[in-house]
Amino acid sequence: MSISTNSRIKVLVADDHELVRRGLSSVLELEDDLEIVGEASTGAEAVDRCQELTPDVVLLDLRMPEVNGIEACQRMKAAGCAAAVLILTTFDDEREIVEAIRAGASGYILKDVASDDLAKAIRAVAQGQSYLDPLVARKLMDGMQAEAQQTHHSHNLTSREIEILNMLGQGMSNKAIAEKLWLSERTVKSHVSNILKKLRTNTRAQAVLHAARHGIIELPDDTE
Repeated sequence: MSISTNSRIKVLVADDHELVRRGLSSVLELEDDLEIVGEASTGAEAVDRCQELTPDVVLLDLRMPEVNGIEACQRMKAAGCAAAVLILTTFDDEREIVEAIRAGASGYILKDVASDDLAKAIRAVAQGQSYLDPLVARKLMDGMQAEAQQTHHSHNLTSREIEILNMLGQGMSNKAIAEKLWLSERTVKSHVSNILKKLRTNTRAQAVLHAARHGIIELPDDTE
């Protein structure tokens, strides 16, 4: 999903702890360009509220009763919800990170994140970008090294497409990539579309994860 830069970003907060929901809502409401349109205490309620409120971003807890965050994300996508899903959790288990991205999440961020970085992540996924918490990205990198050494498939990607994939891995938008490479945004969008097709992925986040797992690109290490 990509929204107008003049519009406030509508956010749905889903977490099974009321104190966490209220705290997140209070912090995010301080941002001029963010608007909390609703809250949900279960995964099932988050799916219903997403369809009802049509938010731009769903801030979704990973582990909730009845329906967890991964299943809720899958249900949202299956129901046609256009909102970008940003997983916010205390857990950095590699398996769950991968499952969340495969389910259609646009980003994954840890709950100890600074409020400014959380707002930055929300803005990024609202504009169609992917976002990984630096600590999460580092954990994925550590887990991918052995696999990347065993397999290195380019999937017939061109050098330009690999270059753009690396920029996607850095969280750059189509506009930023276009400016850096002296291309039109339409050309960059076409390259991204071709990348998704060749890697058989549906989202930018999935493409970046797939490329990193197979040694096509390296995710930046921002944890220093």
